[in-house]
Amino acid sequence: MGRLVSDKKVDLLIRGFLRSDLATRGVRLVIVGEGAERKVLADLVSELGGNASVTFLGQVADVNDLRHLYEDALCSVSPGYVGLSLTQSLGFGVPMLISRDEPHSPELELARIGGVEFFETDSPLALAAALDALAPAGNACERQRISIAIRKTYSAEAMAAGIASALKNTKQELGDDGWPSNR
Repeated sequence: MGRLVSDKKVDLLIRGFLRSDLATRGVRLVIVGEGAERKVLADLVSELGGNASVTFLGQVADVNDLRHLYEDALCSVSPGYVGLSLTQSLGFGVPMLISRDEPHSPELELARIGGVEFFETDSPLALAAALDALAPAGNACERQRISIAIRKTYSAEAMAAGIASALKNTKQELGDDGWPSNR
């Protein structure tokens, strides 16, 4: 999910996925988004013989369409820097594989909630190994826990409540983890 630009390293995702056992087991890589790299990436898929395993959907913005995509997802992957796509993925309860050494956006702090695994940066083999190490169906209870945690702290309502408290100069009670305990 996201922009198809070189900084996102979608080419690394394609190379890693096609080297993983997932591609040979019939799992599909679904790439959602648009950007300047789309044609180059589609050509790479063809060059690597992955047309039967990789699908480009283009831009998807409807929440119901996104929900269906995430319901079927084993995981999401950020082979370049991670940003808001981490919030979205975890919000739907879907774990994410993230490149370890990238100039990530502040959303990376969501890893504290769980559902995040890191792989060696710029290594298609490390990404393939991380994909192969994933549990086949994921843990439904864990996915629900992650989704609830994101909703409690990162939904528009939760963020607005924090801003409203600040504007009203209302003291927020913080838990041991430094986050508002009323969420």
